[in-house]
Amino acid sequence: MNLDVKNFEFSSKMKKVSLGLILVGVIATIASFSINKTVAWVDLLVNNLYFITLAVSGIFFVTVQGLVQASWVSPFKRIIEAYASYIPVSIILMIPICFGLHSLYEWTHMDIVVNDPILSQKTAWLNEKFFIFRMFLYLVLWSLILWSQKKLSRKQDETGEDLTFQFTRNSSIHLILFGFSICFAAFDWVMSVEPHWFSTIFGIYVFAGSFVSGICFIILATIKLSDWGYLNKVITIDHYHDLGKWLFGMSIFWAYIWISQYLLIWYANIPEEVTYFVTRIEDFKLPFFGMVVMNFVFPLLILMNSDYDKEKQIINHYPHFNNIYNFEFDDLKSETKSLFYFVGNKESIKSFLDTESPNVVINTNGQNSDDQDDEDEDTLLIVDSSLKKITASKSTSKSSISGKGKKRMTHSKSLDELKNISGKRAEKRVYAAYQKQYGKDKVKWVSRYSNTPDKNDNLQYDLTYEDENQIWKEVEVKSLSNNNSFILTQAEKEHGIKYNSIYEFALVTNTAIHKIKSPFTFETGDTFESNDSFTAQAKDYQLHFKLNTK
Repeated sequence: MNLDVKNFEFSSKMKKVSLGLILVGVIATIASFSINKTVAWVDLLVNNLYFITLAVSGIFFVTVQGLVQASWVSPFKRIIEAYASYIPVSIILMIPICFGLHSLYEWTHMDIVVNDPILSQKTAWLNEKFFIFRMFLYLVLWSLILWSQKKLSRKQDETGEDLTFQFTRNSSIHLILFGFSICFAAFDWVMSVEPHWFSTIFGIYVFAGSFVSGICFIILATIKLSDWGYLNKVITIDHYHDLGKWLFGMSIFWAYIWISQYLLIWYANIPEEVTYFVTRIEDFKLPFFGMVVMNFVFPLLILMNSDYDKEKQIINHYPHFNNIYNFEFDDLKSETKSLFYFVGNKESIKSFLDTESPNVVINTNGQNSDDQDDEDEDTLLIVDSSLKKITASKSTSKSSISGKGKKRMTHSKSLDELKNISGKRAEKRVYAAYQKQYGKDKVKWVSRYSNTPDKNDNLQYDLTYEDENQIWKEVEVKSLSNNNSFILTQAEKEHGIKYNSIYEFALVTNTAIHKIKSPFTFETGDTFESNDSFTAQAKDYQLHFKLNTK
């Protein structure tokens, strides 16, 4: 969905500020090494781990959304992919850590290890060569996961293909790899700083904290970009509320892991385990308990407060706009549908529909302007045609088989695509053409008011007319898509087969109306599912064919 596409502009001022901050960081790092090398190595490690854990939270988020196919993330998915792209950069920035292992990790000093029964048993895992190999293995693995997710995402945007299966398959594998790798990375990079202490839950603890940071970053970035005018037409209060629920849920999850680890160690009271908390409570009491307040108490009091809940009243704008634009709600993408449910989005919806259907406008009395003057458009020529079977394209198989393959309302720069209009507009043009050819008194538009309360569109055809032989024919109008296919419901199929002799299709294109008489007349032995006229795919039937003009 592209609503007034506006690419992010990295202004010269922002570039100067960023470069200035980078320069300050480099100077501070050099100064730190000149003062105390051990502290400098710790600072460098902490700095790298902060941004790495923030970035991997983005990888986890896009992977989960790819697995469950959550479309609500689409408006800010590029934000997540952008900050997750730090991972390939971190491969370079972690190289200096290899030269500071002796200052960071006790287990790298072999003279200490040989005299320590606990450390000597961990040498198979905690040795420098294997440690460095694993460090870059984790980073390369995460980079490949991100690359795969972004590649599929870009492909779906560019081609419009249904890649649900690929997203689900890849994401399920990626989540398993991610789960193991983030835990082992936490064990290696953080827990092994104190090699005598260990906790099997520590990996989950680090992951929970990183994901809380990631959600906070998404919220702050989305708010700021909206303030700058980049997302104000696609981000609704509902998106912020969903992000708030994620933040609250992960904060509670982090607190659950924290208290679980603390209570188990406190209750067991084993000297090798309690040293972790004793050191932090005695020497770092304020940051230690401040962390609990910031990550648990603060979110609990703020995010649970009803005053910060959704402020906009829920409403359904669809009935109002359907009376004006005549479109199917199911034809919209999920991220567009969300606009219809909240007060204050009327202008955004109107802007979207005006762009999507430029030939249908809102006038002062709320009526559809194309209903007022049937002469606004040229009357299409009626052409006798037939159907010829072609092979259905692979790209249509997913949507067609699911029964939800109606033509989507999506933005297009092609005027021809915008003029290929479905629903009542197609019926209107057929009605006008048939009246011109057969006479106004011999054509009836039976489904004209199907979107009004009487709901009389239950006949499985749209028009009737009296032909040259004084026989009344039933006409089902279909707007022909660019790949020569349309949706036929089960009820329409059964009715058309039963009354095939008087049943017709009127297939509307930009230039003509193709009349298909008795479309379900098959050769001996042929059936609806297998014939020479078209290819049908269930549940509802999407017919694929080549159009032959007689």
